[in-house]
Amino acid sequence: MNLTPREMEVARLFALGGTYESIAIDLGLSRSTIRHLRGSAMDKCDAGSMHGVWMALGWLRVPGAAEAEAHRLASALIAAVDQLRASESDADVPAGSWARDDPAPSIRSVA
Repeated sequence: MNLTPREMEVARLFALGGTYESIAIDLGLSRSTIRHLRGSAMDKCDAGSMHGVWMALGWLRVPGAAEAEAHRLASALIAAVDQLRASESDADVPAGSWARDDPAPSIRSVA
């Protein structure tokens, strides 16, 4: 895939939320030229949409199997901890374990 600088710029502006009209105004081109550049970028990337172009350029990616499994395990751990906390009273929590009002470990920020 070898996009021209103008095709790359159009792809970037669409990724930033631009419309045909706004991109045409920004670049001083007609809407039909923007449509042509968009279509050309999609053809060169063998993509059916701009999302496909962004994925081909490495700007957008789908999580791999390892990342999906790590996310699933982290979510399951968080759910188990939440369930344990909900089922125990503060008096029943042994010393050294998490108390209901203690902050959860930072794994929440991973999920």
